[in-house]
Amino acid sequence: MTKIFLIALLTLLFSNANAKLYQYTDADGNVHFTDTPPIDANVQEREFKGGKPNTDSVEKLHAERAATVKAKEEAAKAAVVSEQEAKNKEIRAKNCEIAKKRLQFYEDNAGRRIRTANADGEYIYRTPEEITADTDEAKALVEEWCNPPKPKTAPQP
Repeated sequence: MTKIFLIALLTLLFSNANAKLYQYTDADGNVHFTDTPPIDANVQEREFKGGKPNTDSVEKLHAERAATVKAKEEAAKAAVVSEQEAKNKEIRAKNCEIAKKRLQFYEDNAGRRIRTANADGEYIYRTPEEITADTDEAKALVEEWCNPPKPKTAPQP
């Protein structure tokens, strides 16, 4: 009787030694392992063999997961940077257009008197020196906004 009980016990212990294991990744990028495959997931079948665990495959899975997470983070950062660069380019184009119109105004009115409203709403005429300074400022703004930005250099210690 003891022999039959021992044989039955050993049979039960080793019957699951070569079980199948299923691996899938959810929408958030989390890897799951299960003995029953989910219906709505892309499943990879893995064979699970009893005995000494293979730590190399676990480390490989962790490395793959870390690489996937890092790639997603870098892609997200690149998307944010690309979006910001597009906004900056649009802002530069608008500022360039405004600066060109301002410069064109001063060039079209060269030698003429130009009037502006002061804080009280009264019109005053600009002096020739002020008009020259305004024209130079308009040229500088066109230079600043209509040309590619110059790379920033780190301050020297």
